[in-house]
Amino acid sequence: MKTSILLAALSSVSLASLAGAVIVGDPLTVTVSGATSSFVVHYNPADFDPGTGEYSYSLTTPVVFENTNGQQIGRLTGLTLYGVTDPLMSMGFSFEAFGPFSPTISIVTGVNTFAPITNPSAYSHAEFTLTDSSTPHNSATMTGNFGGFGFHSIYNGGPVFASNGASYGVGFGGSQHSTPDDVSGVIPGSVSSIQTAIDVTISAGDSVSATTNFVVVPGPGALGLLGLSGLTLARRRRA
Repeated sequence: MKTSILLAALSSVSLASLAGAVIVGDPLTVTVSGATSSFVVHYNPADFDPGTGEYSYSLTTPVVFENTNGQQIGRLTGLTLYGVTDPLMSMGFSFEAFGPFSPTISIVTGVNTFAPITNPSAYSHAEFTLTDSSTPHNSATMTGNFGGFGFHSIYNGGPVFASNGASYGVGFGGSQHSTPDDVSGVIPGSVSSIQTAIDVTISAGDSVSATTNFVVVPGPGALGLLGLSGLTLARRRRA
């Protein structure tokens, strides 16, 4: 999945645990409607690089979700989280629905806390890809459950900065990206944490994936440094 992050220069601070910065709760929790259990990513020190101050997680083995009858509802084939405390959170996923099931996929990140920033600039981005994977093909739909949107960027434990990724559909046998959805602006007042969430329902037998970013930086003029004037930083991975 393609991901790019627009941000200013990053300080070497851990998302996982460092003075003045901590991720509260499990880094990732995935819930699928009708499944007997959720998939939870617990914090692992191996996912943190002390040399760069970056937290990075990537799913290595697909996760199958089953109902109480042992029927497979769908499969999580990709899941990533990247973060630093400038602050930034970048999350992505991919999921395949099986058989007659039209599942709701909910993904919530942990809360990235940091020293308070007054009147910060913020940038929220989401792009989904929907594919008619059913046999036989019969079109596909993705419904965002946040008032018609699939992604929320959240700050201070509750207020929503932006809702991104509107509901949409594709035709017979089609596969299509959603229109890239970017929201930028100033969050008034003091901000000391960020978090992101996805909540979508897809049609039976079809597939969905997404890349998302939420960046908060000091100063109302900082968005110009984030790349809106040309500076783009691709998500870094450890070798």
